[in-house]
Amino acid sequence: LIDGLLVVCPLAVRKSWQREVNVHVHEAVGAVAHCLQTGRKKAFSGFISGGAKLPILLVGAESLSAGGAMEMAREFVLSRRNVMIVADEGHMFKSHSATRSLNLTQLGSACAFRLIMTGTPIANSPLDLFGQFEFLDPDIIGAGSWWAFRSRYAVMGGFESRQVVGFRAIPE
Repeated sequence: LIDGLLVVCPLAVRKSWQREVNVHVHEAVGAVAHCLQTGRKKAFSGFISGGAKLPILLVGAESLSAGGAMEMAREFVLSRRNVMIVADEGHMFKSHSATRSLNLTQLGSACAFRLIMTGTPIANSPLDLFGQFEFLDPDIIGAGSWWAFRSRYAVMGGFESRQVVGFRAIPE
């Protein structure tokens, strides 16, 4: 069902992804993996127009905070019809206001399929789930916004009720 795969992962594991694609996927489906390097636009253009059956673009999560990688990832997504985006180590995108989380969500909204892989979806509190849910599907819980999500699941207290002092509706 997909004609492109965008993998957003920690910069240090892009080469591992590329190696694993070459071992397990390359011959079976004609996959070609490309590690995005913003300084090598010619190689990137050749990758996009290369005619691979399943082009796989590997982007460092840290790079989504910078303009060049985001623009190139967007160009890749828009050059295909049915792109799947995978957020490897999805807990890196938990913040509701961080540039890389917002950029991942924006890229995800242009993709046909979205997937998160993580071993630790909740590192600090249940509020860590908001950014991940927002990426997967903004209607997944139906909160509508970060503030509505926080109001629904966090108990506020402390000075001027600005501090999270507990949580509610956790089973939900």
